[in-house]
Amino acid sequence: MLRSTLFRVWLTAAVLLAGCGQGSDRRDEAAGEIYAAAIRWLVDDARPARPPTMQRVFVEAVDDAVIPLSVQIDVVNRLEETLAVRFIDSRQEAIDTALPGDPVRDGGILVGLGAIVDIEKPPASLYGDRYRDIRDVVAYSLLLDRGQDGWQVSGEPHRLPYVERPRGAR
Repeated sequence: MLRSTLFRVWLTAAVLLAGCGQGSDRRDEAAGEIYAAAIRWLVDDARPARPPTMQRVFVEAVDDAVIPLSVQIDVVNRLEETLAVRFIDSRQEAIDTALPGDPVRDGGILVGLGAIVDIEKPPASLYGDRYRDIRDVVAYSLLLDRGQDGWQVSGEPHRLPYVERPRGAR
């Protein structure tokens, strides 16, 4: 009898823990879709026509946002056919301070992403900025909603004054 009760308690705990993991997996998947959509929009807004070569994009977390490694991998996989995405820990990895204007290395773009707000109750929102050099910097408050083709930037993003943002932790 005691064994049967202990087994049921263990089984219930295992089911509950498995359910928590699935919710976390779904949240990470949604975060990957949202961040990929935000990056795609920020990059596409910067270039009127797609260049013949793959665009190099450096991505950093800002405002104490934490982008888990599993989400980073998901974002890279989602964008790998159109963008060469690399998550960075330090701006020095992306910016060439030896050149005038402090441009992004390899002619790329540096994207800063904040934490996702309201991921469970769309529309979700997040801070996003784009940096090419010290003269070409822009920041936005982005709203993203889930459509038939997945998460997409919705409406007209609100442009913000660019302010050097605190860098997030990984």
